[in-house]
Amino acid sequence: MLKNKRYTLPFITLSFLLVASVVYALEDSLQLKLERAGRLIASTYVIGNPDEKLFGLHPDYTPKRPSDMIHKDIEITVNTAHSIQETKVKPIKIKGFTQFEKWLKDVRNNYRFPDNLKAKTMGVCIDGCCHYPIDGGMSHNSLYLTEACFTFKNNTPFVKRITLLDGD
Repeated sequence: MLKNKRYTLPFITLSFLLVASVVYALEDSLQLKLERAGRLIASTYVIGNPDEKLFGLHPDYTPKRPSDMIHKDIEITVNTAHSIQETKVKPIKIKGFTQFEKWLKDVRNNYRFPDNLKAKTMGVCIDGCCHYPIDGGMSHNSLYLTEACFTFKNNTPFVKRITLLDGD
């Protein structure tokens, strides 16, 4: 090992910091994937194309497309809350990309106007969920994406829950 004892403590400290920074980098990469997944699901919700690549996304980034975040075996629960009405809407259960695509098309075609499907700027992504806060008020007759939650399989985020808020 080291023969000079006065170098031992700085060596151990440096070694610990290097290991800690590698662990932090691994955690950070999952966080970045979660944030990209949150942006992808928001853009998919607003533009209505579940297989469109997010503009400007580096080719090495994952997930590349919203369809990459839909797992055939993971059920997605879509909850809709109302801002004024106190009626509870039964959650919608979706499984697989085909059902997700159909749900997205149904929302766009059957909700008042497709332009009223909105997602505000993404706030924080923590504990597997990305939040889209509705700061500054909401528009009447708009359906807002307020939360998208993901589960990770093999370091890949997959959608498991979407929460919407109806501006009534």
